[in-house]
Amino acid sequence: MHAFIRARLDDVDAAHRQVESMLHATSVEQRSWRPEPDAWSILQVLAHLNATADAYHPRAQRLIDRLRARDETRSDGYRPSLLGRLTVYLLGTSSTIKLKAFGPFTPKTYAGDEIDERCIEHYRTQQLQLRILLEQADGLSLNRLSMAEPVSPLLRLSLGEAFEALTAHQKRHLAQIERIRHHPRFPLS
Repeated sequence: MHAFIRARLDDVDAAHRQVESMLHATSVEQRSWRPEPDAWSILQVLAHLNATADAYHPRAQRLIDRLRARDETRSDGYRPSLLGRLTVYLLGTSSTIKLKAFGPFTPKTYAGDEIDERCIEHYRTQQLQLRILLEQADGLSLNRLSMAEPVSPLLRLSLGEAFEALTAHQKRHLAQIERIRHHPRFPLS
């Protein structure tokens, strides 16, 4: 397996463990709590990650299908472009720049057991789908073709850049969930 793909799969597995641990340790009330009226709850963070995956995954699947159809099955490593590196930086945990979600990426206000379960199941499904996409991409050229970036169709990311952006974005928001959980006013149960 290509080292880049293995690293992204490790990212997905680490995120899965972190989210499952958080879910086990929190109640529906805690997952719906917001530290400030304009701040997101844990559930809204997960809903945002779901919306992001809903936008990226079909694009990545189409790119994988195109690469397979063109028989681009040689792995030429992963070399991010300047735009790719910038995108990953801005979406990652190292960035101190606060980015505002908009349009379909803005989560709604959620509360209640049924919505909580639907959002969590959607997240789990998206994580499984990301794992499948990564496994399908192993051995393909991660740089050869690009896809329109869902936030701005004028920007294009290679398959490798899209995968790295997705996992960096997820790490950023999982760190946000931890900040919510450690907020001084976070409900005890």
